Amino acid sequence: MINLEKILFEKFGFEKFRDGQREIIEAIISGYPTLAILPTGGGKSLCYQLPAIIEENPSIVISPMISLMKDQVDKLNLREKIAGYINSSQKLHEAETVLREVYEGKIKLLYLSPEKISSPAFLRRLKEIKWKYLFVDEAHCISEWGHNFRPSYRKIYEFASELGFKTISAFTATATPEVRADIALQLRMENPKIFVRGFARPNLSLNVLRVKEKKSKLANLLREKKLPAIVYCSTRKETEEVADFLRLRGFAVNHYHAGLSSETRKLVQDDFLAGRLEVIAATNAFGMGIDKENIRTIVHYNIPASLEHYYQEIGRAGRDGKRSEVFLFYSKRDFAVHEYLIENSYPNEEEIKKVYAGVADYLRVAMGNLYEQSVAVDKSFLNFFETKNIGKAKLENALRALEASGYVKLASPNLSEYKIQYLLDPRDLKVYIKKIAKKEFAEILIALARKYLSAPFSQPVPVSLAFLANNLGITQNEVKERLHELDIAGILKFSEPQEFMTVRLTTTRVRAEDLQIENERNEELVKHALEKLRLIKRYAETDECRMRFILNYFGEENENYSCGICDNCTSEKDASFDNYLEEAIFDAANSVSEDIRVVDFYEALLGKSKKVNGANFPNYGALKDFSIIEIDEAFEKLVAKNKIKIVDNSIKAKKKVGDENTAAGNYEEELRLFNKLVEVRKETAKKFNQPLYMICSDEILRSIVKAKPRDEFELLGVKGFTRTMFNKFGSEILLAVRSHIENRK
Repeated sequence: MINLEKILFEKFGFEKFRDGQREIIEAIISGYPTLAILPTGGGKSLCYQLPAIIEENPSIVISPMISLMKDQVDKLNLREKIAGYINSSQKLHEAETVLREVYEGKIKLLYLSPEKISSPAFLRRLKEIKWKYLFVDEAHCISEWGHNFRPSYRKIYEFASELGFKTISAFTATATPEVRADIALQLRMENPKIFVRGFARPNLSLNVLRVKEKKSKLANLLREKKLPAIVYCSTRKETEEVADFLRLRGFAVNHYHAGLSSETRKLVQDDFLAGRLEVIAATNAFGMGIDKENIRTIVHYNIPASLEHYYQEIGRAGRDGKRSEVFLFYSKRDFAVHEYLIENSYPNEEEIKKVYAGVADYLRVAMGNLYEQSVAVDKSFLNFFETKNIGKAKLENALRALEASGYVKLASPNLSEYKIQYLLDPRDLKVYIKKIAKKEFAEILIALARKYLSAPFSQPVPVSLAFLANNLGITQNEVKERLHELDIAGILKFSEPQEFMTVRLTTTRVRAEDLQIENERNEELVKHALEKLRLIKRYAETDECRMRFILNYFGEENENYSCGICDNCTSEKDASFDNYLEEAIFDAANSVSEDIRVVDFYEALLGKSKKVNGANFPNYGALKDFSIIEIDEAFEKLVAKNKIKIVDNSIKAKKKVGDENTAAGNYEEELRLFNKLVEVRKETAKKFNQPLYMICSDEILRSIVKAKPRDEFELLGVKGFTRTMFNKFGSEILLAVRSHIENRK
């Protein structure tokens, strides 16, 4: 029997396994196809690292994140070298060194990027080794219904079959039951052992806030809450604007997004990890593999596209187990923007045909002709389609639909490989080197021949500029210049890395209206994306425990679960979503300082009135995110409920409920009601385990006694009585007041 706890301590320094880890490791060792869903920070990497290092034969991990790959290898190799990685960031000789160490038995766990597995030459090298396990990290990337689909992941099963792996184990931090089923299907996992563990994060307090002025609210929130903090924004521009706003208010802050140079991103990331920055405003490009345990606050400035993205991002808070707070800014406008972006990212059939005609026109291909060369989907190409009102996202999806329909062929960008192929046969090349070539050209051709032998005569071969530069004692730029000149001279073909995706026609040009388009995938993706967005809306508006909502979504169902610290569990919502609009209108109607016509009241709420301003209307512009139709519907409901009275099509000015003395009752009656309310407050304090002053002040109770509110709206109209107070004991207050009035009759 293998003593797993002993290996855990000796190799990783841990005394015990986390929830689920041992069962997952045992399933892998027993030879079962295994699918493990463990959230960020749940220890899923150990579940494949431990089985790999105790086996005689090496294992492979397929992982899409180069930075995380390097980080995991560095940590595994702290005590002894047992792991290595090969990805597109490496030079050829570096990858060769890693492979040699695998052959020699020094490396037990080899990390590969998914793009490497499609190379026939690389696959031939791997076939020379007898492998034990194949692990797929970030396995949700294999599913079109996942939140980060990678087409290269669809080649994993073919790769596994070629290398003779009997079973595959897959891991991901976020996968719904639908995505789990798709992962198992794509990897041909027969009767897999499926583990869903650890999604509950009992130290995270989840809150949803309905916010009008986001920047001001954010600054105030970050002043009140513990730092460091991450503020997630939807766009690059917003990260910069938010960072600038917070910087002017004294925060040590910077922004982070994929548009920054790699050096700048690393500098910002290092500053945040080292504590030199207390806040970072970022797109979702920030956070993958970030190992910072003490992030205390996370704010989603905009709603995320899916609950998977949301959960992955909030999982970066409180990894040290201490209480941390998470806030989602809720806005109808955000949902409308997201819906618009989704619906305008996927083309209909007519737009796909328009893109086909545009590609042929861009290539200047006449009807009935074939053009076999590829064109880069670069800035010029994108600008060409911008003039046709086809944006980048819609263009890429249209090209994929055309590829699925057989009319074009797409090729992914290759960011790392320089390639050469000889255009002369061996005899002619030998003559050229000896009798014709200048010295510098002869030297580089001899160096190529010694390194790559005869391979470049039959196919393009990746070459290392660094190797050639070191061998010849020149710079890499000089190597490129010489290879370019040899290309121009017709001696060899020199290809540089392709920064952009490329597209080419696969058939002779046909009339766009004659195309037979398969667009079902795009239509399904639109429906799926909209459903993901609506789920976030349901999360924002739910009254149940927010962590339970998340657990149920990911399949770790527990109807009795209650985190006890989210805004719903503590009844400390920032606003009531069910009747927010009615409350806002009621509050505005009760705060007018002079009579106001209904039409002017509407325009003032929208912030568009020329007759009314903030001086005599404190709620001016309060509902600018709503339409006049929505305001009118809510207003009419309040009138129907007799909450607002209209005289001559105007709202009459009146004092706020609770600011005026009531004529009913005498001092003794008011004192009896006051004492009843004091008892209600006392019971509420016990219930929430809070001091009396945190529940409600005596002054507010006296205002309630004088107002004798009949319902929720009137109680919320009492000066100083907040929504949080109502959620804690508003119903009990109303019951006490009602009982007092009835007993007095």
